[in-house]
Amino acid sequence: SDDQALRDLMLAVLEDGIACFQGYFFKPSRTHEKLFQEAEEWISSKDEGVFSFNTICETLGLDPGRLRNGLEQWKAKQIRAPLEARKRLILSKGKCAGKNIEAA
Repeated sequence: SDDQALRDLMLAVLEDGIACFQGYFFKPSRTHEKLFQEAEEWISSKDEGVFSFNTICETLGLDPGRLRNGLEQWKAKQIRAPLEARKRLILSKGKCAGKNIEAA
């Protein structure tokens, strides 16, 4: 159905956003920094558009505040962690993941 297709697309957008946030956090370069910042801005945005973080989470039955807090805690923990101890929250299928990103 159209409704299921939209939910599948929203899930793919969410996974990709999280993959960019987590994957590019570890890859210092101008391009990666920009992708990380875009993902971080999307996650922290209070926008209510169709493909906003809040709308996607709510449509998929997730609490956007809890997921946002979890990602912020993950980031804070990574900043404190030694390099070899860093891990991604989820292994993603997103287009931003997979490309030369080690899951540590």
